[in-house]
Amino acid sequence: MKILIVSTSHGSLGQTGLPTGLGLETLAGPYYRFLEAGAEVVIASPLGGTPPIDPLSVGEETSTEETHRFSGDVAALAHFENSALLETVHAEDIDALFFAGGHGGMWDFADNTDVATLIGRCLSLGKPVAAICHGPAAFCGVIDASGRPIIEGSRITGLSNSEEIALGRDHTVPFLLEDRLKSLGGDYQAGPDFKSFVVRDRLLITGQNMRSAKAVAEALLEFFR
Repeated sequence: MKILIVSTSHGSLGQTGLPTGLGLETLAGPYYRFLEAGAEVVIASPLGGTPPIDPLSVGEETSTEETHRFSGDVAALAHFENSALLETVHAEDIDALFFAGGHGGMWDFADNTDVATLIGRCLSLGKPVAAICHGPAAFCGVIDASGRPIIEGSRITGLSNSEEIALGRDHTVPFLLEDRLKSLGGDYQAGPDFKSFVVRDRLLITGQNMRSAKAVAEALLEFFR
């Protein structure tokens, strides 16, 4: 079993000049859960190389056992710092696809041709696609064979409007994810703010926020049991 984790490559929070990027918890937790399940894990990003990490995701208030472990794991860091260029990855070579979270994905996941092509191909091959927090922005540019949004009519979640407002970034991001998913016909669902909440609809698995990371990973692994 080979699972591809995709991180954002975008490190700037709009026009604010503030740094952003990957929410480390949304990658580290699933990374270790997949390894524990015996999977081969590959990390990729739209630009390849070392993805930016949102500084807010490495502070004491947001650190977890897995983020601490990842930060000191030489093998994991080698994979991360040499992430594959996303356009070189083929759906035929992986068994599942996972989009990590972080505000950066609002800029380089949404309406990204490489992202959309990989998701569409995985789904056409019957391979599961998971995304967490801001990661579901990856679905925004994916259309089916009839030209309809791939998430139309599907139950889905992602960071809620109220969570984005609580984070103070609702006027900084290019769009509100909840609103965009709804506008594409997704049956958006949400649990309590900043609590683990996961939605599964056929091949799509989505988690509302970073606290959903391990639960999303577990739901993805269920496909292979």
